[in-house]
Amino acid sequence: MRKDYHLHTEVSDGRWLPTDIFRTAARLGIDEISITDHDAVGAYIHFGDVRRDAAAAGIRLVPGVELDSAHGGVEIHMLGYELDPVHPGLTAYLGEVQRLRRDRLQALVGRINDALGAPALDAAAVFRPWRDTCMMPHLIQPLLVDGRFPDYRTAKRWIKETVGLPVEVPKPAVADAIALIRAAGGWAALAHPGFCSGNGDLDLEAFVAACRDWGMTGLEVEYRYRGSVEFPSRVEEDQFVARMRELARRFGLRATRGSDAHQAVEMETFAAD
Repeated sequence: MRKDYHLHTEVSDGRWLPTDIFRTAARLGIDEISITDHDAVGAYIHFGDVRRDAAAAGIRLVPGVELDSAHGGVEIHMLGYELDPVHPGLTAYLGEVQRLRRDRLQALVGRINDALGAPALDAAAVFRPWRDTCMMPHLIQPLLVDGRFPDYRTAKRWIKETVGLPVEVPKPAVADAIALIRAAGGWAALAHPGFCSGNGDLDLEAFVAACRDWGMTGLEVEYRYRGSVEFPSRVEEDQFVARMRELARRFGLRATRGSDAHQAVEMETFAAD
């Protein structure tokens, strides 16, 4: 069975909808997937009976989410699978996070347009009806398309230094994120562990052991790292994946596979490996 357990839609920062994912997965021979939007489960709520639609395409759809959390000053993403998308505790938590994210972006749209002296951002395009989690890419990508900045990092730095972040969105401790997933009936897995080192101060193996003690039962072993600053070559990526596979085996964790695809070409590239 071919799986992809890390996918994003327009409900958060993806560029496609669930039906696009089902169509692409079926074409690639992927028969089990999980949509894991950032701090959102709207992909399972806003578009009708998505499990039925996935099944019609020959795909098993596993309800999922990706929660932002923090540990020792490092941002950590925790994936949750087989959870109840309408669990009251999860719904309440996600609703508050989404409200704060929306408030922040609403303030930023005005500030950015004022700073640039022109309506560079269209609020209607940023705040789409089905977009639960409003994120920085929704501001930065239009600015890049418009030629305002040469790359994503430059634009992000300009926003932080010139415009500021008017609304704080607190991140829960990793242990609390795991507990939230478990309370909703799901199981938790650490997302893209290769990006968890922060400034190099995080002992990854000790951290994974701590997450296991907090109730985490999975680890994202196979992931689309290639081309990142941390993993510029195939050799480095393969070595790290082998290390994570051994770590999952040693700690008794479920090894997952995820493309972190935000659009079809990313799923296609990952599936071709």
